[in-house]
Formats: sequence, structure tokens, C-alpha cells
Amino acid sequence: MIMSKLLKPIIITAIAVIIGYVYFSSSKPAQNIQNVPLAPEEEHEDVKADLNGDGVQETLRLSYTNTVDDLSVTSLVALDKNGKEIGRLPASMPIPVPFSNSGVVWSPFTDNPRQFVSFNFIVGPHSSETMFFALQDEVRSVLPVCLTDQVKSEQDCYFWSGQADELVVEDLDNDGNLEVIETVDEYPKNGPLAKDALDATNEAFKDLGQDALDGAIRVLKRESGGRGNKVIWEIYQFNGNYFEKQTGKNFDKYYELAKNYIETTYSTHPTVMRKSAMSQDSLEYNVFMRKYWTRR
Repeated sequence: MIMSKLLKPIIITAIAVIIGYVYFSSSKPAQNIQNVPLAPEEEHEDVKADLNGDGVQETLRLSYTNTVDDLSVTSLVALDKNGKEIGRLPASMPIPVPFSNSGVVWSPFTDNPRQFVSFNFIVGPHSSETMFFALQDEVRSVLPVCLTDQVKSEQDCYFWSGQADELVVEDLDNDGNLEVIETVDEYPKNGPLAKDALDATNEAFKDLGQDALDGAIRVLKRESGGRGNKVIWEIYQFNGNYFEKQTGKNFDKYYELAKNYIETTYSTHPTVMRKSAMSQDSLEYNVFMRKYWTRR
């Protein structure tokens, strides 16, 4: 049977959801290997940045194995201009393999040339998370720059983007300090779920458990209802040690700046709203969606 124009987006979404979930359900935990030279089967990506603030660019090298049944990070290593190791991501802090060539260099300090490097990680069919990394000279380590100085889990170091690669990282008020703006889509209501999409989802998730199936169906229904407005979810500012969440009057200040930036930067000119203006149902759905894809 030929799909109608109305049905096509729903089926495409169903396929994307299925692919995303199967990928994360089958992926193996990442492992770090200390002090082992790159083997022929390993691949790596290099990002040039002034990691220690000495005025000279170092190399942050992301190395990973890439085989038929495994894709995992083996090391995230900082190298000086002579190729000597000066820091490494600890083996106790494994990360998944990020988007290819997603490394971006940032200058977060007002009076220091030291730079960070961020990488983006896939989360579900169209969302992403971002983590910033810095060289810590005193412990010869490459460590995440997190959302708090009281880090309890990896969740405290990931920034969320409801649409892949839409995390806003800017010095919005030109005071020399970076702000990070998390955005999501509103998803104001459920939409109709076509029988073809439901059948395809039931077939793909039949061996993954009822919770996984129920979650996939919830995602499909919500996405078929439309994305709605763009929501400014959270706002953070780098305070010299970590990205500090902005609340109260500080949030209001940066909200207006972020709203103007998003409305004038993105070609779609989205209607922007506050997280506090969302319905409870939309807010709960976005919280659910992130937990569903990240399993955290």
C-alpha cells in the first residue's frame, strides 16, 4: 500500500525511534586503555587547542576502536607540541564515542588563554548531549567541566539539547564569561498514531520489554502531535570552575538575551518560550524523553 503524505512523517519517526533505541540497547560499555599505542584497528580524531594556557596549541586526541560489534572510546589524551602525553581521561570515567568531528574549541576564561573542548553525543533519534573537557595540570588528567562542583554522576556533566547540535554556547552579555543555553521542543499534545507505525514499533520492540515498548509508543504519539514552541530549558554561566545554573533575576536577564539570540540566529525564527510557561504535561514529557533515551 502506498503511504499518504500525511503518514510518511509518522513512519519515518517510527523508524528513527526504533533505530535509536536498538543502538543504545545493544551498545557495550566504553572502556579506556591506559598507555597503549594506537593499534591499526583504532581510529582517532585530533582537536588543536591551548589546553594549558601557555600560548601554544596542544592536541586533544580522541581514540576509539571500531569493529563490527563494538564502538568504544579507548582514550582521550592531551599531547604537547612534541607529542608527549600531558594528561588523560581516567579509565574510571568512560565516555561513548561522540559525533564524528564534533570537537569544538572554547575560550571560557576572561583573563586566561586556557581553552576547553566540547564533544556532542547522540541521544535517541534527534537529540544530543554535550560535554566539555579541560586539562587539569595538577593531576595530569583530562576531565569534564560540569554543571556543579559537587559531581555525583556523569549526569552532572552533560548538557541537553532537544534537537541535535542546537546547544547555545555564547557570551550573551559580552562580559567575558560563556553562557550555555539548553533548549527543547514544547511537544504540546499527543497526535494520532497510524496503524502501520504502531505495527512496526510493536514488531521492533517485542523482545525489548513492555517498558521499552510503552516508552516508544509514547514518543511516537507525542512527536506526531508536533514540536510546538522552542523552550529555553536551563541557562548556565561559567564561573571559573564550573557552569553555574542561573536562577531568579539572573535567569530572567539571560532569558531575554538567549531568546533574542535564538530568534535572530535560526533561519526558522522559532517562537521561544520559558520552561515555566510549559504545561505540566509537556514538561513531564521532556523529562521522560531524556531519561528514556539516556537510561539515566
